[in-house]
Amino acid sequence: MKNFCIRGLLLAAGVAFAVTSAAAEPIKVAVLDATMTFGSIEQPITEHEKARLQRFSAELRDALDRSDRYELVDHGELEALTKQYVGGRRINSCNSCQANIGRDLGAERVMMPVADKMSELIMSLRVEVRETETGNPIDVKSVRIAGNTDESWRRGRIAIHRDRDWPEPQPAE
Repeated sequence: MKNFCIRGLLLAAGVAFAVTSAAAEPIKVAVLDATMTFGSIEQPITEHEKARLQRFSAELRDALDRSDRYELVDHGELEALTKQYVGGRRINSCNSCQANIGRDLGAERVMMPVADKMSELIMSLRVEVRETETGNPIDVKSVRIAGNTDESWRRGRIAIHRDRDWPEPQPAE
């Protein structure tokens, strides 16, 4: 009886270790270039906004690359794949083309950072996550920011990372 209990405990420990080991495998992820949407009136994106969008993507990639939970895939073909799948449309209205881009990059998940601009005072930052196999959305995190400034964007990016338990973004140059 004693040997039976010991074997059972060892078996349970082995199963627990196998489950933990499988869960510890990092998820292969691609991060698309950040994009901006507008409320009711399409507007040109300013140079300051372009720089902020680039920082949004760069900081997210850097943070996920530093995480043990994610493996950042090579983004070398991102621009070409985006042109191929998106064409002249907006990436957030291309019928799950984000998943196709991520899958072609070798990722299991694709993340799309987005800045939603209603006005100069009312904005939000969000990160949408999709499975590349199905194209289904699996997560979204959005934070409101007040004002279209470097500081409000920085605080918004930090809040997204904090709320998703991702490493804190390091300033991207």
